[in-house]
Amino acid sequence: MSAEYEEFKNYMKQKKYKLAGRFARQEYLNGPKQNVFWLTQAAIALLRGSKKNEAYTVIKEALTLKPTDPYVIVVA
Repeated sequence: MSAEYEEFKNYMKQKKYKLAGRFARQEYLNGPKQNVFWLTQAAIALLRGSKKNEAYTVIKEALTLKPTDPYVIVVA
């Protein structure tokens, strides 16, 4: 696993969901735009942090980019 994912997981374990969501969003912006992995992670963090509207917006973006990605569909 990457150092970035380990950092994300640590935020999640500490229940720092807002920070985890921001971190995942930034990782998405830093990487290739067709890789929706970090968008799904941001959505999960936002959902755990009770930010349902924000999570919905992020997952819609992921679905727009990769509508057939099975993981995106499961998170949605």
